[in-house]
Amino acid sequence: MIRKKYNPQNGLTHLLTLQEESYEIIAKQVFKNMPNVKKNKANLEFFTYRIKQIAKKGATPTPDEIIGLSIYFFDSSNNWAKLFFPDSDYVTTYSLITINNLLDRYCTVDSFTDFMKNRNKFNINRGLFDKNVTTKTVTMIVISYIIYDLRAINRSKKSTDIIDDYKIYQNDIRDHLKFLVTQTMSNEKALLKLQYSLKKDIDIDNLSPRTLALTITRTLISLI
Repeated sequence: MIRKKYNPQNGLTHLLTLQEESYEIIAKQVFKNMPNVKKNKANLEFFTYRIKQIAKKGATPTPDEIIGLSIYFFDSSNNWAKLFFPDSDYVTTYSLITINNLLDRYCTVDSFTDFMKNRNKFNINRGLFDKNVTTKTVTMIVISYIIYDLRAINRSKKSTDIIDDYKIYQNDIRDHLKFLVTQTMSNEKALLKLQYSLKKDIDIDNLSPRTLALTITRTLISLI
């Protein structure tokens, strides 16, 4: 049996790449459970390709594919949200992966300076739940929370300007965030709340990487 390369990109890639059965066997089983799909050889061949793309590349599954996969993994179409946040260990892993990817993209002095215009600690999360909020804005809110937290911990270093504090603590943001996330995840009640919120907030018709990143980041903000 060929060993699959593990892909922790999201909960579904996590499940598919850990599954011992081959992608071809998984595809056949899932294909039988997919609604609204004509069952023929051509469609099965295409779906086998789709399973590989979903597992290896993190391609966004269609609602029909999600229903079929939910029945395959959990024997019920009602548990589809669990495909993306299957267990507490993965929720922790995915949270850290997501946050680190966002920090790699947006954690710069210029981005933070621009974000903090007309903001202070009392309105820092303005726009967090707007329908069209960007992952950049949510990431900046997370960074702001971290800076204020580091300010409180290191009072002797505190400046009068949040931008100056950002420059002081820029190299500590990632480690402190990892500490807070890990600490949160070690609390069973907080972890259950996070899993519940994540499963409740995702939309079967909108499961893009951006949407999943927004969901996990917004929820983490309420916990850290």
